Amino acid sequence: MTDSKPLKDLSILVTRSAHQASKLSDKLVSLGATVNEMAVISIKPPDTFKPLDDALYSLPEYDWVIFASVNAVNATLERMEALKKPFDDFKVIKIAAIGPATAEALNQYGLTASFSPSSFIAESLVDEFPGYPELKGVRIFWPRTNVGRMYLLEKLHEAGALVDVVTAYQTQGPDDPESKSDSLFTMLSNDKLDVITLMSSETVRSLARLIQMGIERQAKLGKPADFAQLLSKVTLAVIGPETGLAARKALPAAVKTIEATTFTTDGLIKAISDHFSH
Repeated sequence: MTDSKPLKDLSILVTRSAHQASKLSDKLVSLGATVNEMAVISIKPPDTFKPLDDALYSLPEYDWVIFASVNAVNATLERMEALKKPFDDFKVIKIAAIGPATAEALNQYGLTASFSPSSFIAESLVDEFPGYPELKGVRIFWPRTNVGRMYLLEKLHEAGALVDVVTAYQTQGPDDPESKSDSLFTMLSNDKLDVITLMSSETVRSLARLIQMGIERQAKLGKPADFAQLLSKVTLAVIGPETGLAARKALPAAVKTIEATTFTTDGLIKAISDHFSH
């Protein structure tokens, strides 16, 4: 009989931003895990809305809009609400969405993606994008965060597309980094965590900064610690290859890692369950 609680006795740290953590946490708890939530990044409005507003008022001039995350959908459509513009304005152009969660977020606003790549990464979106690599003169609006790689932009430009990249929201570190670094240090040094979930490259980098901050703060109190030793009993669960690469760069190479093969929340949970069931 399949164990209905494959994650019992596991302590898992969910590092998603506060407004996104509950879905992942609830599913992990239903599988028997003890869950701690710690938002290691925060989602903020852009410094200025003018570039986003200009693009939203000019939607008919674009051929495509690309949404690469749920956050991008919510930030953009919430700004539409603030401007009192109808969501139907997006129906005059084609919508590309990376991942089922992003497509579902669009559905919540009554919008449907015209195109979604078969795999939920930038490489697949480029390779499968309609018309690629012949995109000369195609105008694309890409609302996104202020951080992250620009592979998609580079490849679309190479194909001749005219891409307006606009900051719709900002991804920053947590509002209370000192407190969180101390809590994280305490959990790790006392072996209170078995798994840490990582849903994006920026989450990885922020986690690494918090651990380093905790080490430095505790060293001043006469409690030296080693980065690799703190993570020696922890398994990192990453949502996909980009996040996995970021983890290998920012965290000690010896740290154990689980990588989802389907790059979704459910895919990550399955990877964790399969790993610990075996």
